[in-house]
Amino acid sequence: MPTHKISCYILDGSFTYRGVDYSTLHHTLTKADCILPRWAWKRVADNDPEIKQTAVWSTLKAQGFLIPAGTDEFQLFLEWRGDHARNFNEVKSRVLYTRKCDNDCAYCSLMPHLRRGFHMSAETARLMDRFHAGFIAEKRPLSARDAFLGGEPFLNYGVMCDSARRRFDCCQALGIPYRFSVTTNGKHLSVARIDALLECGLETLHVSLAGRPGCMTACGPPWAASPTTRRCWATWS
Repeated sequence: MPTHKISCYILDGSFTYRGVDYSTLHHTLTKADCILPRWAWKRVADNDPEIKQTAVWSTLKAQGFLIPAGTDEFQLFLEWRGDHARNFNEVKSRVLYTRKCDNDCAYCSLMPHLRRGFHMSAETARLMDRFHAGFIAEKRPLSARDAFLGGEPFLNYGVMCDSARRRFDCCQALGIPYRFSVTTNGKHLSVARIDALLECGLETLHVSLAGRPGCMTACGPPWAASPTTRRCWATWS
């Protein structure tokens, strides 16, 4: 009799590497990710006694991939929704100010779309921020936090900065702390731009590109052939 079952809240993909089939697993509630050979995943699903003695079994249990056989997953979802999806102590959003990027990192899955992308317009940003302000005023969270993404958001810097200012002013008027992060390739940073964003809540700057020599050169252009990457590192230094 199986003691555990596979959670129904798993997205299961697959790929083949050097002749071995792998399962890529993402738990939509716990946000955990896992890659296992497909044969190992089948043994897990079959409650194989040998694999139960390994760290794989205990790790999959801890991350929610495996649950006790009698678990009512619908009730589990209702409890999760109450704790997370409808918890407005902190309101979060992710904003894509552009679908364009002027870097060409080989690991970027969006790059084919970004080559022919477009910017968010100032009018769209104002409408979006009006909705955000209304939602904040209605829910009155303890804090608000955004992630500004792209594409390369600094290609649409004016719209992004104006939007950040509106959101900051809205939250400040209600006495709600507001912070945001920006993910960038680093090519368009300047002290003046960063100072302006700091004034309206910038908390974290994530730099994503093929890195310095020996770090991520396999993921993007070779260092010697990438003056843009050298320029970025010189700017940050």
